[in-house]
Amino acid sequence: MALVTEKEPAALKTDGHARRVLFVCTGNTCRSPMAAAILARLRPTWEVSSAGLFADGSPISENALLVLHENGITSADSHISTPVSEELIIGADDVVGISSRHAMALTMRFPAAAAKIRPLPFDIPDPFGGDADTYRAAYASLERAIGEMFGEVPHGK
Repeated sequence: MALVTEKEPAALKTDGHARRVLFVCTGNTCRSPMAAAILARLRPTWEVSSAGLFADGSPISENALLVLHENGITSADSHISTPVSEELIIGADDVVGISSRHAMALTMRFPAAAAKIRPLPFDIPDPFGGDADTYRAAYASLERAIGEMFGEVPHGK
């Protein structure tokens, strides 16, 4: 299944359900929840979620939450990291690895879903443990990558 790349992607697929996008990173506390929040704001009729290859039920990182709030996004306030699962992969129309390594690991773990697994257009470095500016840079990179993949992202608040 190819990712939608036109400027105004359809909200509903041909089978009538909302487009479902799953973002996956390592721990699901920084990049993938930020990516999901960005795309959910861009495409509010879509079902957007996130998971991690090694998620352990941790809350979203403080600096990720700070940067999301700075950009007017509060939808991730109660986010708890979720391990990627076959059920999540099957339920998604598009599975997006935050880096090419994430996409490769997903393809190896879920080979039957390889056709719907893709990386973002460029890798987003992990800001985990960094200061707020490191998270701001990751957020800006995510906005740019998601804009390239799914259409323009409205910047700022």
